[in-house]
Amino acid sequence: MRVVRARASGIVLGAILLVAACAPQRTEAPAASAPVAPAPAPPKILTIVQLREPGTFEGYTGVGGGLGGVEAEANLAMNHLVVSDNPGEFRPQLATELPSVEKGTWRVNADGSMDVTWKIQSNAVWHDGTPFTSADLAFAWRVNRDPDLPTALQSIVTLMDNVTAPDATTLQAHWSRVYVNALNADGLTPLPRHILEDLYNRDKQAFSQSAFFTTEYVGLGPYRLSSWTPGAQMEFVRFDKYFLGRPPLDKVVVRYIGDSNTSIANIMAGQVDVVLPTAVQWEGALTVRRQWEGTKNQVLIAPQDTAEVLMPQYRPEAAQPKQFGPAQDRTVRAALYHALDRQSIADTVTGGLSPLADSWISPQDMLRRDVESAIPQYPYDPARAQQLLAQVGWNRGGDGILVHSQTGERFELPVWSRPATGGEQELLLITENFKQLGIDASVNVITGAQSSDRTFEATRPGVSLTKPGASMWPGPRAHSKEIASEANRWTGQNKFAYSNPRFDALVDRFLATIDGRERVQLERQLVQEGLGDVMNMPIFWYVRTTLALENVKLGNGFMTSMFEWNKQ
Repeated sequence: MRVVRARASGIVLGAILLVAACAPQRTEAPAASAPVAPAPAPPKILTIVQLREPGTFEGYTGVGGGLGGVEAEANLAMNHLVVSDNPGEFRPQLATELPSVEKGTWRVNADGSMDVTWKIQSNAVWHDGTPFTSADLAFAWRVNRDPDLPTALQSIVTLMDNVTAPDATTLQAHWSRVYVNALNADGLTPLPRHILEDLYNRDKQAFSQSAFFTTEYVGLGPYRLSSWTPGAQMEFVRFDKYFLGRPPLDKVVVRYIGDSNTSIANIMAGQVDVVLPTAVQWEGALTVRRQWEGTKNQVLIAPQDTAEVLMPQYRPEAAQPKQFGPAQDRTVRAALYHALDRQSIADTVTGGLSPLADSWISPQDMLRRDVESAIPQYPYDPARAQQLLAQVGWNRGGDGILVHSQTGERFELPVWSRPATGGEQELLLITENFKQLGIDASVNVITGAQSSDRTFEATRPGVSLTKPGASMWPGPRAHSKEIASEANRWTGQNKFAYSNPRFDALVDRFLATIDGRERVQLERQLVQEGLGDVMNMPIFWYVRTTLALENVKLGNGFMTSMFEWNKQ
């Protein structure tokens, strides 16, 4: 209302000045008066709500691995060589173009090695004004392959056995073997060499604990971190030297609200502008859509190529039941999968918005048509599930709980989830499905402290609801060489220790195959081997629910296009 009144006042003032100009001139000199300056426009401040506060920027914990949760913050403050709006589809960001075989910037050598050349923007600068160069990328590669600072990507980064920066805008990476996912630019998230290299060379422990990764972060993105109040919010201000141009917003505030109802109440009251995915669940988004009907406020529901997956714990020492449970027996895993009423779960949890998942290949994936017939199916069939359990010795005891005929152990199964993965509602539905078979299933919600404990994350017993990152393709997350362990400080991507030599071999072949037709055949073999073994249990595909007020404009690439976000 203040803006409207100011404009009206300006119109009235203009009319008065016009009348004065047309009036007869007075003979005496008018009293001198200072010109009236227009009122400055109010600053554009966009306030965003996220559910979880990150531990560090870019997920770097300083002792390897990532805490997750950094998405809006990283895209505000940092840019990357490439970004992916959809799995497998890339567009350049800090790179000027994608490496390609046709242009000679992606070359497979006769000895089986590979060379990839990246050309980068010449006008990008760090938030402290220092020019960004290819040497910053080479330094990032050096840090990320350091065994003293293990990361979840280390097994991939070490395949690049030589990275050089022949000039400020060129980076050359020599790979010891073909790696078809080189466009991911894993391990090449820029690090400012001028800030961190001396500390890294002198004291790796101090480097790993540097405030750079938290409150003193310096990035390359459209907005610069100005403050971080732990437990409350981060504030970012416009970076006027951003290489793509002047960002449209003066300030972006990211608030952390751990309760979906509170997030909804805030945006309904106009106290915040955007509520990001995971901060509002599907049910809440549908409720808001009904309440906002007839307005221009936005409830954005879009499919994602990431699914809700139930993942067994495969470590014998952490398995539950201790014997003849899902960790040891494929038949038990198949029974659990047949017991899941995935349609009812999806309908209840997501209001019928989410399609069912049967693999890591989404309905939108171009490979789906060629691979679909190879995907093993486990339709909801409680009778079949009961039959499979009986085949391996699980029968109901006097109290109705399954007891194993050889060991006498009761079938007790903890089911775990993060608060943002679907909440207790989904856990209750899953455990109820299992209880109908006679399984003593229990609901367990991971606390904030537990989620930052990598040892706990890797060794919790039973089965866990997971959302496997930006891409569902299991590759490294199910490869035995990526098993998280004490030796790698629990940073391996294969968190729950699945091990299958046949699957490993297929993944290795897939990662070394560029020919599209061969890759389709390998993908068919991968789904047959991995899902035939019930390595995990996909439930439904996620949809992304975002709430935004009517005066907010979001970028075409959503999170990867935060430079385009604006507020009218």
